Amino acid sequence: MICEVACVDDGAARFIQKRLRLGTIEEKNLGLSAIFGDLDVLWRNQHGSFLLQGIFEFGSNQMRKDLIDAIYDLDVVELCMHVHG
Repeated sequence: MICEVACVDDGAARFIQKRLRLGTIEEKNLGLSAIFGDLDVLWRNQHGSFLLQGIFEFGSNQMRKDLIDAIYDLDVVELCMHVHG
């Protein structure tokens, strides 16, 4: 659900980013667990990419580690060559 909303609506993506910045650790963990299945879609989308960057900027050290581990399960080379990757 987060993926679909964040990828199509700039306002929704900004709201989610704000919750990453100001939300409780429980809210952040809930959001992170909701996006794990859609990482490849989010990285390839302009608004989704900003959402994932927000996790790196405002997430806990454990959240960053979990996200990095999940990214390595993707095709990292193809991802890096994508305009929003």
